[in-house]
Amino acid sequence: MKQDWKPGTMIYPLPAVLVSCGKEESEYNMFTVAWTGTICTNPPMCYISVRPERHSYDIIKKNMEFVINLTTKDMAFATDWCGVRSGRDYHKFDEMKLTPGQCTVVSAPLIEESPLCIECRVKEIISLGSHDMFIADVVNVRADDRNLNPETGKLELAEANPKIVGVTPAMPSGCSMNILMSKMPKRAFDVGIAEGHAVTFSGGMAQDGLIPFCNIYSSFAQRAYDNLIHDIAIERLNVVLCLDRAGLVGEDGPTHHGAFDLAALRPIPNLILSSPLNEKELRLLMYTAQLPDQGPFVIRYPRGRGVLTDWQCDFEAIEVGKGQLLKEGKDIALLSLGPIGNTAAEAIRLFEQQQAQEGHPLTVAHYDMRFLKPLDENILHEVGTHFSRIITIEDGVIRGGLGSAVLEYMSDHGFFPKVTRMGLPDYFVEHGTVEQLRQIVGIDRDAIVSQLRSISQK
Repeated sequence: MKQDWKPGTMIYPLPAVLVSCGKEESEYNMFTVAWTGTICTNPPMCYISVRPERHSYDIIKKNMEFVINLTTKDMAFATDWCGVRSGRDYHKFDEMKLTPGQCTVVSAPLIEESPLCIECRVKEIISLGSHDMFIADVVNVRADDRNLNPETGKLELAEANPKIVGVTPAMPSGCSMNILMSKMPKRAFDVGIAEGHAVTFSGGMAQDGLIPFCNIYSSFAQRAYDNLIHDIAIERLNVVLCLDRAGLVGEDGPTHHGAFDLAALRPIPNLILSSPLNEKELRLLMYTAQLPDQGPFVIRYPRGRGVLTDWQCDFEAIEVGKGQLLKEGKDIALLSLGPIGNTAAEAIRLFEQQQAQEGHPLTVAHYDMRFLKPLDENILHEVGTHFSRIITIEDGVIRGGLGSAVLEYMSDHGFFPKVTRMGLPDYFVEHGTVEQLRQIVGIDRDAIVSQLRSISQK
């Protein structure tokens, strides 16, 4: 039986952080803060809530800047001690034998022993009652190079976010989870050939505050459909489901093609369903997926095929449900989802060259949808308003995927363009190389050019 308690803040965020402040060395201080978090990703903004009676309150209010220092297990004692001692009575840096370091943008000191220091400039102070909230712009981030990838110089997700764990059902080498296992063995789990268990296990860890990246081959994720609905989606848990080998996989045959994920997952509530265009997009979608309160986040990508060699980039969030215009055009709109968009881009260039040579300078607008769910309805409204001829293309079954979603939107909103859908046909695709199979099912470059020519003549 549930009881009524008096109103109170029963949410206790962990881990706490150390906030450092002060403009002059004589006023340097640090204190423990639990009430902190992200407000906005673009522009990056965060907050801390501080009692006005705290010694550091007046220092921050005067200088309008502070540094959020993430902590480690080696800093656990200092984090606890600084939360129960006042800077009026102690020089905390000296007491805890921590080192004040120089920031790049703000005057406040950072803590050298911290793996990640977030430089903040106060934008607004809101008086709330027991605490005042300092809303701040993030003006710089200092990362310890011990947490950087030595080859890329980039801060990697697993190193940056201690809540991230990896889960795979007996596919560690196939999905590259073996790399995480070798570097962080206590944060990676091979649960054996049990896809349903992998998903439910991930949901359990998410329920306790971790962020599981559950990596399963697309075709085998079908075995976890019930688990995904009942153990993750209904509860809206923060699980990142990485569907490797999505689309046509080549020589493994019909049992291994990732043909059905888009159509199967699209009807599930609370689910974000994405497919990156290239390696950079994959990296940014993975970063986006682990941000707070995203809920179940599916990222599908193909087997071992890429278009970029220089894929390392700084992390930044992609707006969920937002696609992108890759190329402007005025006669035909082509909407693609995932890496097949690179083939579509080649086909568009070839088609427009042919049209120009033939004296028919038709142009094609190319949109990368990025998300099947939620769909970018701004793009669909723009396309429905300005184009009477549309092609959709996806590396998944044609029934129920992107093309079907576009037709639904157009019908529901009173648009009646000619829509040509391209995707995998309604039969099981047999054995062959990816190139051979794309030619057979009609989604290779030449097939796209042929469709563009066909509808341009109507």
